[in-house]
Amino acid sequence: MDDDSYCEFVLDQLRRLGTVDCRPMPDGHELHREEKLFGVVSGGALYFRTDAQTRDRYTASGMKPLATHPKQALSDFYQVPVDVVEDVDQLLEWGAEAIRCGETDAAE
Repeated sequence: MDDDSYCEFVLDQLRRLGTVDCRPMPDGHELHREEKLFGVVSGGALYFRTDAQTRDRYTASGMKPLATHPKQALSDFYQVPVDVVEDVDQLLEWGAEAIRCGETDAAE
């Protein structure tokens, strides 16, 4: 599935979180809620913003940070496991946490 189609699928899954915008970027799409970046769709995968409290959940599932280039990774954004993406209730929970991380980051 290409990033455009995948982004539409993710937006449909997240619709209960309110208005989420999907904005194009050079290597995929950014997910924003109320102007705050909380997720990225890139390379056919979904990445959510994390913090010290939520990151363990991702690493425990074997997920890695978003690598925009071979020598650069965005350590605040981790790939969401496929089983979470496919489970609407879990995805909403993880998405709400990512939004909170984005709000906290914007406030600092």
